[in-house]
Amino acid sequence: MGEVEAYLTALPQAALDNLYADPWTCQAVFRSLPALAKQWVLRLAFASPSITRSRLLQHWTSPRFQSQGEAALRRLLALRILRERLPADRRDHGGGDEADVMEVMEPLGGGVAYEFNKHFGSNFQKMDGEGEEEEEAMPTREELAAFTTSCWDTIFLFIMGSTVIQPPSDRVVSLLTRGEFMVVHEEDQSIRIADKGFPFLLKDLRTQVWTLLLLYLRSLQEEKANVHDVLSFLFRLSFLTVGEGYQMDDLAFSESGLLQDLQDLGIIYRKHKDSKWLYPTQLAIGLSSTEAAKRDQEGWIIVGTDYRIYAYTSSPVKLLLLSLFTQIEYQLPNMVMGILLRENIRQAVQVGISANQILQFLETNAHPQMKQNTPIIPESIADQLRLWEAEDRRLSLSSGYFYDDFASLAAFKKAEKYARDVGALIYSDATKRFLFVSEPGHQLLRRYVKQHLSSSSSSSTLTSK
Repeated sequence: MGEVEAYLTALPQAALDNLYADPWTCQAVFRSLPALAKQWVLRLAFASPSITRSRLLQHWTSPRFQSQGEAALRRLLALRILRERLPADRRDHGGGDEADVMEVMEPLGGGVAYEFNKHFGSNFQKMDGEGEEEEEAMPTREELAAFTTSCWDTIFLFIMGSTVIQPPSDRVVSLLTRGEFMVVHEEDQSIRIADKGFPFLLKDLRTQVWTLLLLYLRSLQEEKANVHDVLSFLFRLSFLTVGEGYQMDDLAFSESGLLQDLQDLGIIYRKHKDSKWLYPTQLAIGLSSTEAAKRDQEGWIIVGTDYRIYAYTSSPVKLLLLSLFTQIEYQLPNMVMGILLRENIRQAVQVGISANQILQFLETNAHPQMKQNTPIIPESIADQLRLWEAEDRRLSLSSGYFYDDFASLAAFKKAEKYARDVGALIYSDATKRFLFVSEPGHQLLRRYVKQHLSSSSSSSTLTSK
């Protein structure tokens, strides 16, 4: 805790005691202590509130670790978790509890005596012994990451119709059908992937999570549940720490059904349904931060200028996702090699996957080595994918808005990129500098042009079609 600990040790006693009235502060300070000091705190909190120096260093510390014992004692005294007791002749023997404690304590070894800070002790005990046992066996970051991956692998495999040992929960399945990513066939009541399911599979994980969460909140609204509390709880989760355990009483949220739904989505982890402890996963932390989600995203794809794909993965789910638009040629234990072919791209387009969605998937999952390139995906590859897509979309009727009369190619490129990023672009022509955008995206692009391109574009003409 470094600087924080220095700050705490400089506080007046009354101010420090006020801080120790908060169990979260006690927990944070406890975790910053060295191992030997932690052992002492546990024994003092749940056994004797007082002890002598000789007992600490001679009975509770191995002779081999005397230097560590001295350091641990200095740390506890500096933080005033332990406080020196006055000698017997300077104490008030008016019959108070303090005198009684000392009478019991002094025969244990004599010498300088210390008392455990009652403010720290009482609030530390609120985490109770079960909390420490839970903490001893709490999952590692790697285990939480594996749990999240398992949850979403199950969802992805289920959407793609692959066999799964344990299908997703009924709630998750209902969200998938509600979002029209899957559809129930009337003939045999089987659930299969729908047209919207394919593009959903290629989105980044944070977008997928929030897509299902928003559907979940709408379903709760229909059930007359308190959506505000759930949303507030989700945002509170995003400020917690991955790998730390939290008591649900402290988080002011205990609706077991909702907690189970969040666990099914890999957002939190609980050891069992009646557990009073929960552990936020990286998904929870990334709910309010795109940067946190990007940092946690491990790149695994390299795209060559020869249309070849090199995917460093052994995940069957990632292999299935790649096969949606890639011809798989070789599969090694930890790497897959494939190639982008016209036929595969056209098949992907026919089931509702656009070239831009494929390119976004490749960019999001690009290997760190590729992310050093600008652009990340070679322009020749991107242009060819869009041409192959256009072969199946040579003639289509779309209502929208027409933009032209851009003052410069740079202004046109900025508007085109923005329209593509917000999913509004239907067609563009760089040579003639015109765009055709969807009706829902018209207001967004119009606002963008006015705010960012008014100086570089004389008067973009808006024509309704």
